[in-house]
Amino acid sequence: MKEDQRSTLKYVSGTGVEIGTWEGDFSEGILGVPSVTKLYCVDPYKHFDNEEYPDGMNDLSQDQFDDKFVLTVGKLVSKFGNRVEFVRKTSYDAVGQFADESLDFVYIDGNHDYKYVLQDLTIWYPKIKPGGYLCGDDVYSRSLDEHDKNGNVKRVWSSNCWGYYGTYKALVDFGKPFELDDTQFVIKK
Repeated sequence: MKEDQRSTLKYVSGTGVEIGTWEGDFSEGILGVPSVTKLYCVDPYKHFDNEEYPDGMNDLSQDQFDDKFVLTVGKLVSKFGNRVEFVRKTSYDAVGQFADESLDFVYIDGNHDYKYVLQDLTIWYPKIKPGGYLCGDDVYSRSLDEHDKNGNVKRVWSSNCWGYYGTYKALVDFGKPFELDDTQFVIKK
């Protein structure tokens, strides 16, 4: 779990969804909160074309994604049992499995491109109970002037670790009041 994600744990309890599980590090943090009764881990573990999802992660083969899925499921299920359930789909394809106002929290850490973050905010917000939280990761800009014509800011950490992040612009355009804590965001419904 990244250090900045710890601040978000105070908003999780009951039943929730984590969009973008990858190796399950933050999932472990969420499931370590005793009041979390169920966590649905939504992640397609799929190789995408860089035009569809421009991210350094797509340098991996589908076999590597499949291996990561098997390892992550094994790690989390062995530790947390039926408190964790995997939904191997994109966020858009998975949202229909959840009734409106059925979730206490949703944590968004999937495709960080502006259009997908805005889509995630829009489709998952109705799934949260009144008083629940829509949270997420990777707010790497706090100025709309820094975003390109597609609503993104490019971040490069190394030659194989990079991506486009439109989280801040998506939050502004979503139009609900939000709070920021370092790279984390929180919207209370």
